Amino acid sequence: MSTLSPDKTQAWKTTVTHNITKSLKSLFKPDTILWIAPATMASFISKGKKLGYPIIFDPHALQSFYFSNKLILYTKYQRFLFKNLQALFLENTFFNQANLLIASSAIDATRIQKKSPKSKVQIIQNCLNTKQYGQLRKTLGHTLFFSGSLNDPSNIEGLNWFCNEIIPRLKAVLKTKMPRIIVAGSNPSLEFKSRLEASQIEVYANPNDIMPYLSEALLVFVPVHFGKGGRQKILQAMAAGRPVITTGKGAEGFSLTPMKDIYIADQTDTFTSAMIRLIRDHDFRQKMITNAIHTVEAHYDWRAVRPILKKLFEEFMT
Repeated sequence: MSTLSPDKTQAWKTTVTHNITKSLKSLFKPDTILWIAPATMASFISKGKKLGYPIIFDPHALQSFYFSNKLILYTKYQRFLFKNLQALFLENTFFNQANLLIASSAIDATRIQKKSPKSKVQIIQNCLNTKQYGQLRKTLGHTLFFSGSLNDPSNIEGLNWFCNEIIPRLKAVLKTKMPRIIVAGSNPSLEFKSRLEASQIEVYANPNDIMPYLSEALLVFVPVHFGKGGRQKILQAMAAGRPVITTGKGAEGFSLTPMKDIYIADQTDTFTSAMIRLIRDHDFRQKMITNAIHTVEAHYDWRAVRPILKKLFEEFMT
């Protein structure tokens, strides 16, 4: 895959910035709100304000919180040290300029509010169109499945832990009944892909669609110990009728009942035993699937967010 030279990359960025700014000027109307996301687009806050737009900035979470602490101990991921500095700059520079900040959970809202006490913060939780996953509930899966960015340090650390600690224990108990393990995600290094495959994991890099892999899953595992977790992937699995086993960090920000909607385990032995129970205990697995589908449809479907957005926009325009 070819890459642009630094000079061409900068020229491309300059052109894109110019074109977006030009579009903002041509599209401006007095009753138009400018919603800016992701956080890397924050530089357009000041441009939008100069044009007269009321600004909603959606950083989703306090990014610097996730790029700091335990993350920086993984010194081989030095580009994330830069991302931490970049996130700090964006937060310090632009949070106070926006008319409203969006957080995806109460815990994220608290962190954002602490960072920017004078800012107004609105919680709009992660959500999805649950109807898109209805067909998958009719299939009977047979694999253990993970999906996510495969160059993200939290996923790399979690999958390394899964390979080193969980897989040997699963094999020791399940023996010939050990399910296939599928990992699908973006941008794995050749080294990391080889490491996963050495643990007899089937790796699918940069898939166009995870639905086929999700349809084959018996359960979904999200073994993250730091970072932002796999929030959207957890919702997708629940909507598809796949039980989820994750850590406390993976489930952070959700209002889910452990052992009912989702299985949460942080230690090696408890994570392993949870997976074995979900694999072997059909009745328990079915109860968790039923509960998870009900919860995600009632609280995390995009239709649940519509009244919040409607009220938000009405308040903005009065």
